[in-house]
Amino acid sequence: MGESGRPQAEWHDEFAALLLEVAETAAVEPRLNKDRISGARVGWLLDAAQALEAFLHPQMRSLTAEACGKRLERSKTRLNQKHRQNPSSA
Repeated sequence: MGESGRPQAEWHDEFAALLLEVAETAAVEPRLNKDRISGARVGWLLDAAQALEAFLHPQMRSLTAEACGKRLERSKTRLNQKHRQNPSSA
C-alpha cells in the first residue's frame, strides 16, 4: 500500500550530500538556520544550494528559499539516519 502525498525527492539527498562534502573539503560549517526575527532561512548550506540549483533542470529547482531550506532539512535528516544505520568500518 503506497503512502499519500508527494514522493520524496531522493535525488536531493545526493545533492545535499555533495554540498556537505564540499563544505567539509573547504572547512566551512554547513549551517542551515532560520532567522528568529524574520523567519527567513539563512546559512551557507542554503546559499550553496541556491547557487548550484541554477544548473539543475528547472523542474528540480526550489521555487523559494523556504522550499529549498525544507528540502535540505529533510535530506540532512535522511542522510543522518542512513549514516547511523550504516556506520563506517574505519
